[in-house]
Amino acid sequence: MTNEPLVCDICELREGESFPVIYGKALVQRNTPTRGSTATRVETTYGVGGSTRVGLCRGCVRRHRLQTLQPGAALAVAGLIAMVVGFMGFLPGQMSISAGVAGFFATVFGIAALAIWVSQQETFAARYAVKRREAALKEEGWNAFWTEKEYARLEHKQGLQG
Repeated sequence: MTNEPLVCDICELREGESFPVIYGKALVQRNTPTRGSTATRVETTYGVGGSTRVGLCRGCVRRHRLQTLQPGAALAVAGLIAMVVGFMGFLPGQMSISAGVAGFFATVFGIAALAIWVSQQETFAARYAVKRREAALKEEGWNAFWTEKEYARLEHKQGLQG
């Protein structure tokens, strides 16, 4: 996944881990029927343009990762508070039950968001590297971007034109 360290693309102070960013273009899109259904799915064939590398230090990745954690954590905490307020009877009648139920669902969604956040820990830095380069590559006319793992899956799934 990584080669020689590069200077961090964000802080430009520390050496960072080197992440490949693979880019290309969507060449052909076609609708294919789904077996046993009236629905169709869109299949896209891609052409690979090349790759570049992005250096990211652990501190900058950690900082960005914590920023992405905040919405899920805030939803979980707000849900817990609403659930406690609702189920402990601090509000009158139906309002209390509604707040408790809403709090329960907010907590569940918040915890689900946190679970997704934790499960993506391994691929987070690689995906962040792609996002760091995407705008510049779009200016050059590219419209498809992959991490090394995403590219390997795509290459396995379909023959890529390189």
